[in-house]
Amino acid sequence: MIIEMDQSLDTFSEDMRHYQRERYEEWVKLANRWGTIAEDIAAPKVKTMATTLFGCHELDSYERRIMVRSRRDRQRTAEFDFIIVYGNYLFVNETIANNPNAEFVLDFVGRLTDIFDFFPHYKGKTVIPIFSSLHLPEPIVQLLTKHKIYAMALGGETMELLNYEAVRQQ
Repeated sequence: MIIEMDQSLDTFSEDMRHYQRERYEEWVKLANRWGTIAEDIAAPKVKTMATTLFGCHELDSYERRIMVRSRRDRQRTAEFDFIIVYGNYLFVNETIANNPNAEFVLDFVGRLTDIFDFFPHYKGKTVIPIFSSLHLPEPIVQLLTKHKIYAMALGGETMELLNYEAVRQQ
């Protein structure tokens, strides 16, 4: 009887570990999907802003989820959520679905510093950096503004730039 009970507990424990592993994998998939949903919301809004705020009308290139290798240091890579090219403008976007923090911002600043190392064919274009999230706390907006990065988050019905005038005036 005790042996059967031990085997039942072992089986139950194994079932629970399997169940926990499956739930964890589902949470990871869900978290990744939230990230792509935020990107799906941000991308068309960047295109609209390029037209309305920056006078861009002819789309040259649109790339999503780009992983590129440094031209100077072949061991180094960087990922960009999406880049959009209109004439002389290179819009570079980083999207964090939720809970953006200063570390994310500073990582983006670092990648922007080396943008032409990763994309030498865009050298000479004016870089318009945009950091997007479903919600951006005011300290993050201030940090983005300090680094001349446009802050984009959900507003009333769609995503909007929260610091457009402040960045333009710098």
